[in-house]
Amino acid sequence: MLVFYVVSDNEAGEIGSDALGGASFVLYGSSNFEAIKSVIYNSNEIFISPAQLTSIFANNYNRSSPPKKAETVEDIKNSAPKVFAAQNRLVTKDDYEYQINRHFNNITRDVKVLSNTDYTSKVLSYYDSIGLAQGNDDARILYSQVLFSTSTSFNNVYVYTVPTGDATLNGVTPKYLNPAQKQLITEFSENKKDITQNVVIADPIFKAFAFGVSNVGGSSFGSDDTVDEIVNDTYLRVTIDKNQALNDGAIKTTIYNTINKYFANIQLGDVINVADLTNNIINIQGVTALHTVNGNSEIANLSFIVWNPDYKDTDRVIQSLNYQLQDFQFGYFYNPQNITNKIAILRR
Repeated sequence: MLVFYVVSDNEAGEIGSDALGGASFVLYGSSNFEAIKSVIYNSNEIFISPAQLTSIFANNYNRSSPPKKAETVEDIKNSAPKVFAAQNRLVTKDDYEYQINRHFNNITRDVKVLSNTDYTSKVLSYYDSIGLAQGNDDARILYSQVLFSTSTSFNNVYVYTVPTGDATLNGVTPKYLNPAQKQLITEFSENKKDITQNVVIADPIFKAFAFGVSNVGGSSFGSDDTVDEIVNDTYLRVTIDKNQALNDGAIKTTIYNTINKYFANIQLGDVINVADLTNNIINIQGVTALHTVNGNSEIANLSFIVWNPDYKDTDRVIQSLNYQLQDFQFGYFYNPQNITNKIAILRR
């Protein structure tokens, strides 16, 4: 018996976009493989010859999808009832979310599904609240409609997804599934969905979070406040017990790790629990108090400025209470690499 298999390098094998750079292919061959090739392939299949390989080159316009670990026994036990309930068809919201999450967990971090009623009452209402006359005035919505929707919209099922791994570029710019990945999900859904349903793969609305207090209004925006100014000028003042032996750098790193860990677990439609995150920081060894500061203004504990990067002049808020994301919204901490530079240590 012969067993042929592919060995994966896991994370070490990931490559960035355009890393192949027109690389040529190498034709695999061995005497053993040649001996069994006629058994495993049909006689009418045509194979690429070594001569033809010289005219074929590879390039990758997108980075590798991060690898996922194999399902554990516990994962399989938890999934089995859902597999049975779905019956390999897409009818309910739960069917869509479970099946797409399960089959595409190598490219999707999370999936939420909205009916046409939800889309009209929530998504279009959101765009109306920030001053757009209709949702299609937003470039991303229009793009999704053109690629994945028919001229009718009364039977649409809207699938919102966040890419697996880091959902942003350098912690600043949101990332979305590319058209090829969206097409894979559309094709997967085609033979499982109800004949009257039309699946639209949509990009979520990203909400950026950063330390934020208005220099003039505190928890309210002043007339001349901009998102960029508040983000740049606000910092976190952390009061430390003067007898604490840990140095300032170690404390800043612990706060950085605490914030990063919290936002790494955020999914579509989650609550950003500012109180819990504040408590997580205050519970760090030696920390006795926490204030968010901008000039002469300060707010006890954590205060965030939250904004939509595409509409930061019309969709922005200063938030020291919990923040509820909608199912089509995803939250991330803006520029986390700069967190330690935004922390001032005060020892008392």
